[in-house]
Amino acid sequence: MKTDQKNSCGQKEGLIGRVTFANGKTFEYTDPREFLKVIREELPYHSTSGFRYNVLTNDPQIRKAADDILYDLYGEENPRTLEDYQKPPAMSISITM
Repeated sequence: MKTDQKNSCGQKEGLIGRVTFANGKTFEYTDPREFLKVIREELPYHSTSGFRYNVLTNDPQIRKAADDILYDLYGEENPRTLEDYQKPPAMSISITM
């Protein structure tokens, strides 16, 4: 289900993720299962396809699931718990002189 309404950040309402490929193709997702399925299927080929993904939702379960897939690709366990994803991201400012 796609929508053309945009929120205050300029993103379409309900948009949870976006994937891109080296050939310039871009796909946007509103269905979390479909988005995570694409990540799971395409991530192993990212070095040849140029596959990249952006999680655009603040939903902690979706953000954790996407990270779990990435960690699993390299045979690792995600060290972060669901509670870690429920906290707002820490703001950091770095100044280089």
